[in-house]
Amino acid sequence: MLDQILIGVKRIVGRIKNIIRYPSDYKFLKFNSGRVKQDGIVLVIHESNRLGASLLLLHTAEELKRRGENIYIITFQFGELNREYSMIAPTQIVFSKANFRNTLKKLEHEYGYNKALMVTSAVGEYVKIAHELDYQIISEIHELPVVIRQLGLESAVRQMILYSDKIIFPTLSAKKEVLSYVNLFPKNKIYVKKQGIYFKKPNTQVLYDESSKLITKYPMLKNKNIIIGVGNTSRRKGIDIFIKTAKKLPQYFFIWAGRKENYYNTMQEYIKDTNNFLYLGELDTKELSAAYRLSSILLLTSRADTLPSTIFEASLFNLPVIGAISSGGVREVVKDKMTGFLTEEATPEQFTKAIEYIFSSNNYNRIKDNLLKNSGENSFSNYISFILNLYNTNGQ
Repeated sequence: MLDQILIGVKRIVGRIKNIIRYPSDYKFLKFNSGRVKQDGIVLVIHESNRLGASLLLLHTAEELKRRGENIYIITFQFGELNREYSMIAPTQIVFSKANFRNTLKKLEHEYGYNKALMVTSAVGEYVKIAHELDYQIISEIHELPVVIRQLGLESAVRQMILYSDKIIFPTLSAKKEVLSYVNLFPKNKIYVKKQGIYFKKPNTQVLYDESSKLITKYPMLKNKNIIIGVGNTSRRKGIDIFIKTAKKLPQYFFIWAGRKENYYNTMQEYIKDTNNFLYLGELDTKELSAAYRLSSILLLTSRADTLPSTIFEASLFNLPVIGAISSGGVREVVKDKMTGFLTEEATPEQFTKAIEYIFSSNNYNRIKDNLLKNSGENSFSNYISFILNLYNTNGQ
């Protein structure tokens, strides 16, 4: 009970912080009737931060619009991506279930909307409302049980599974773990599909220019074998494991790119005497592309991660990926000793051995060759086609 109260308080505090940080988002609180077109799909997301799920919705909206689909975006938070959402489609922030219901009813009765795409289980408690209004609902569940438990989303997940018409999991392991965790095993509505690559790789000249800028800013990166980690600096993403691995391999350089979380501050004792680790901060697409281009390996140190988009991003730069089988879906994408290396657990000791393996003998060149042969897989366009097919054919 206390845990649920603390989670609720944290959500309220987070909402207040976002309102203060993005006050201009007040304009998104009203129904955006001026830009709504007929017969579209409602996209629903719980937040608008530059993180995995919100970015997935952004690129989903872009691809749907490119295909001529009409869409309306609903988010539950003020945030940095709302402006970008609104450039693609009419966007509205809702703060209550009553407001959510009214918006769906208006879209249905006045504009003929009858489809909803619910992104992540964090919006699960709103699925029943769309179901009661006879929307055809496809939901995406990306969270593993450890995250569901941490965020107090058990009820939301159950409602999402019960009231959605179709549910997509990114990996088979995520499907099995989540359904077992909530003890629900519905038939004829569960699908597994990897989301694929939505990262936009810059052209060769931009890559060269951005790489030069990065080397100029951080000359210690020049002519180094670089191991990159990407993600927020949280315990779940394993920033501590990454830094401890760096300490064990002083002959290589380790860089981390991503949003700074409070957990990073607890790492200062490790960082101060680690001369081969550099935190780059949060990077835009061009800067992150340069970091990938300069790197030799992507190291996924997550303790739990359904299917990090960084795996697909790394494939655009032909980077071997190291990850732990215990963390989640990495084992369903990375082919052990063929396109990367799979350890049993996410520990500095096991990651150290994996890095040494890849850099030993001719392993690195062999793995790079295998990656080239597998290039072109995991199309994001195919993922969107899969979703549209579920709507258009009722999944048959």
